[in-house]
Amino acid sequence: MEADIRILDRRELPGFRAYLLPQTAAALERGEEGIVALGAVAGPYSCGAAAARVEGAQAELTDLFVDGSVRRQGVGARLLEALAERLAQAGAAELYAGYVLRGEELAAMDGLLVKAGASRPELRSRTFMAPTDRLSTYPIIRDAFTTKYRTPEGIVSLPIIS
Repeated sequence: MEADIRILDRRELPGFRAYLLPQTAAALERGEEGIVALGAVAGPYSCGAAAARVEGAQAELTDLFVDGSVRRQGVGARLLEALAERLAQAGAAELYAGYVLRGEELAAMDGLLVKAGASRPELRSRTFMAPTDRLSTYPIIRDAFTTKYRTPEGIVSLPIIS
């Protein structure tokens, strides 16, 4: 499939918002430094986007979404290739990614990244989901949901990154 790749900024954002995480879209709206974002266009239609956050010589792949109607036609590979070129121009020598996918989507992302030159994924973890409306009923964490709860000394909270 022939898809044009373009640099995304505040002006291009409306056509690509569906392919970006909300925090990436917000960073582009603010004109934040360190965000490299690209969009794929087939004819007059947007069909995917990729973005990375650059910090020094490293970049984190934060977004890589391709419309289901054009998957497996090389659009994701083209986005990754163009993103790698832009990141190199920005001084990033290393690109890393963390993603939570499963099944066919996991295999496709792993394959795409390995084909683009990434090393095979090194870490897979098991994650568990609990209904958040019932967290206060679980004995091991129940106390954390009361007004009397105080964080134990020596526990450092994680910073919220937006």
